[in-house]
Amino acid sequence: MWLCIFAIEAMAQPVLIIDKEGKAKRQRYHIGDKIWIKTHSLQLVSGQITNLDVVSVEIDNQIIDLDSIAVVYKHKRLLRLGSDFLWKGGAMYFVLDVVNSAIVGAKPVFSSETALLSAGLITSGIALRQLSVKRYKFYKKWRIRVVVF
Repeated sequence: MWLCIFAIEAMAQPVLIIDKEGKAKRQRYHIGDKIWIKTHSLQLVSGQITNLDVVSVEIDNQIIDLDSIAVVYKHKRLLRLGSDFLWKGGAMYFVLDVVNSAIVGAKPVFSSETALLSAGLITSGIALRQLSVKRYKFYKKWRIRVVVF
């Protein structure tokens, strides 16, 4: 009998669901997941979900109504890592080439090839950083709700 009671309790888990109307795309957040949101009042809130209710979500003991959420951000770690690697690598390549040319005594100290290569790496790193964040905007086609399974 205890097993049945525990099985029923384990199944009644609230889930924050973000889905697109008419599509099968769906993002799920459970209690304990990290989330980044922006409200309609332009307040940024990030942290761990501590409680889910049908009309609100609690993030690090701060209660936010579902109707007041404007955007949920999902960070893509691998793209962010690649972005950091590219722009830092481009800057380091430029500095190392200029220092090496100065030590060797080459004229000019930095060449146009070095400037173009490092500028390309830095630019691609900055562009990739913009792609590393997915934005779910609720005033467009996305909707947010809490479902208890």
